[in-house]
Amino acid sequence: MKGYLLLAVSLGLLLHAAPTNAAFVSAELRVNGLSCPFCAFGIEKKLLDVDGVTDVGVFLDDGRLTLTFELENAATVSDLEKAVEKAGFKLAALQLTVRGHLVTDEEGGPRLVASARMRFRLVERRGETTEPISTNTLMRLRESTGQGAGSMLVSGDVGDRDEEEPTLIVKSAETPRR
Repeated sequence: MKGYLLLAVSLGLLLHAAPTNAAFVSAELRVNGLSCPFCAFGIEKKLLDVDGVTDVGVFLDDGRLTLTFELENAATVSDLEKAVEKAGFKLAALQLTVRGHLVTDEEGGPRLVASARMRFRLVERRGETTEPISTNTLMRLRESTGQGAGSMLVSGDVGDRDEEEPTLIVKSAETPRR
């Protein structure tokens, strides 16, 4: 019975914390083999088909793409990766700025809920490894974003691109301007 109560409370908190204006804000992708204008056109077209992508900047010299998104969008890391693969490329690296709400649970650690379809495990780099965000870092995040009550912008590198819940290696976090 205690387990069901804990599950119900956790689900209630997650539903309550589900952001209304949360989603990807911007992204920088690195792909292998992007070297010609024809290739750039193909990948740009596929990325513009992803829900909420409004602009794609292509930089052939270093195989980099920048994306901007509509304020409310339901894009996922998996959507971006699949679009890159449909264009015939492999995603080498992904950096995101995400608007979302910070939630924590005792078992899984801190999460950033970006949309109904996208949650991130928040981690930090410690030397050569990544580990769940420490209590000190989590406290700093909460303080800088108004105790975690509202939405926040988190920027970082996507580590593990697990479809269900990828990791976001946090570089910065701030309260978004209204």
